[in-house]
Amino acid sequence: NKITLPEYYENPIITKNGEKKMILWHNSDLSDINGKRIGSLSAGMDITDIKLLEQKLEMRNQELEAYIKKIEEQSERINEQNIKLYQSESELKESNATKDKFFSIIAHDLRGPIGTSKQLMNMILESFEEMSDEEKYELMIEIQKTINNTYELLEQLLSWSLSQRGVIPFE
Repeated sequence: NKITLPEYYENPIITKNGEKKMILWHNSDLSDINGKRIGSLSAGMDITDIKLLEQKLEMRNQELEAYIKKIEEQSERINEQNIKLYQSESELKESNATKDKFFSIIAHDLRGPIGTSKQLMNMILESFEEMSDEEKYELMIEIQKTINNTYELLEQLLSWSLSQRGVIPFE
């Protein structure tokens, strides 16, 4: 008269030759016209290979998740390194710009006294015969002052350069 909807469950069995198999069981109760249970209909399907594949798939998924985690960690480290690299690049560009400006200032500061010394020397050489010894001496004193000032500037630049490279400590 009536068959109930099948129930499904998995249950292991051991075969005659000792193999363990996983079976997916389908059970349905059979009843007569009065609703009295008169039997059971059972069918089983060997799902051992499917279960093994599921286990392998789960293992592969775990391995894949571990690989993905490693890749994400490596990606994060690469991103951190890229940030540091960009910061270093920015600092280097700023440092180069400062260096270029510094060299421009040095060139300007050296051009003045060296140009003055050059002009004074040219004056002495062009008018050497017409100048008195006193005029020559005064111009030589001016040249000496200019050269001493220029030399002092170069000494200070050298000291600054050594302190920047860490050769001498800065105080």
